[in-house]
Amino acid sequence: MSEQQIVPRSTFRVSFHDCDPFGHLNNARYISHFIDARTDHLRDFYGYDAYEDAKKTGKNWVVQGTTVRYLYPARLNEVVEVETRLLRAEKHRLYPEAIMRDPRSGRIHAVVWIDLAYVDLKTGRPVRHGPEISEFVERIIDIDQEIERFDFAKRVAQIISSHARREEIVESEVA
Repeated sequence: MSEQQIVPRSTFRVSFHDCDPFGHLNNARYISHFIDARTDHLRDFYGYDAYEDAKKTGKNWVVQGTTVRYLYPARLNEVVEVETRLLRAEKHRLYPEAIMRDPRSGRIHAVVWIDLAYVDLKTGRPVRHGPEISEFVERIIDIDQEIERFDFAKRVAQIISSHARREEIVESEVA
């Protein structure tokens, strides 16, 4: 991100209505929480309300697809942290990433990439980002050169490796 590196994070508690019979966060609810977190992060960290903008412009993003890797179940009443970032942008598409983890241990619950298309809400057809949206996207896109942006499996491996390195550092500081 060009002005300063912001990685928005927020927490929520896994609710009963979000869980499957095993007390694990239902797979479909991961996606809902990821999208809710990103929407909140855009508003709370960047001052952008996609729904208010859609009222003015008649355009908004719709989910075209998701790629999810579930690593460790989030459980009933557990507090989890979600961090989001924008990995890539094209003329009428955005590709955000979200990571859910335990805020205390850092253990990763899931990683998702979301493919969003910018559409005219009346026609349902894709439209290009206008100058204001393009400028906003340029301000918030993650510029970390080390992040894998095109191969999901490699990105998940990067995240897992980064978590393992952090655990090693913490263990060496405790010893």
